[in-house]
Amino acid sequence: MKRLAFIFFNYFSVTVFLFACSSMRTHNINIAEIGTYPQPLVEPLPLKVGAYYREHFCTFATVQQIPMPNTDITLVEKIMLGEANIALFDYILSHTFEKVTPVQDLSGNFRDAKDIDIIIEPTVSEYSYSVSPGICLVRIIYAITLYTPDGGRLGPWLIEGNGSVPTGISSKTETTLVTELTQMAMRQAAAKFMTGFCDQPKIKELFYNQSNQ
Repeated sequence: MKRLAFIFFNYFSVTVFLFACSSMRTHNINIAEIGTYPQPLVEPLPLKVGAYYREHFCTFATVQQIPMPNTDITLVEKIMLGEANIALFDYILSHTFEKVTPVQDLSGNFRDAKDIDIIIEPTVSEYSYSVSPGICLVRIIYAITLYTPDGGRLGPWLIEGNGSVPTGISSKTETTLVTELTQMAMRQAAAKFMTGFCDQPKIKELFYNQSNQ
């Protein structure tokens, strides 16, 4: 009887394992850049900024589980954005500001630094990839935090980018589709940063203070 129970238990375990494997598809997707960059719409601003990227930003990865409509298949996507994050903000900052200086940590006081007016730190606040009967959608939100020479901390300023395509019209592989939708969302976020930076109240105040020095 014990032998029969043992055989049944092992058969059941193998069956469950095979079923799980047959209904789930796993991909690793590494996104290293954002494709065609948006053209700057304004001249570089007369600000000297420090760019501070934390390790989590540089190595950002997320696991997304997406049930596919009208199937028993669940996609498990490990999406790695670290390289693309760096490429994106290196481009944004260098085309938005007069001078950009990498900053390794925030522990030092840059109050007297003549080559930095403000430090900018981007982080990934949210990333999601979803598939519905009508649309495939990637949504990414960057949180931008600003540090001023007087020790102030401004933000976060949230910038959302979206990339979408109607479900079923693309013949591209899942990896290619996720990559292109993510790049689309990142380019939209880049355009919003470039056109919206000067609209932030604290940035207007910074420009005002500089013009009166």
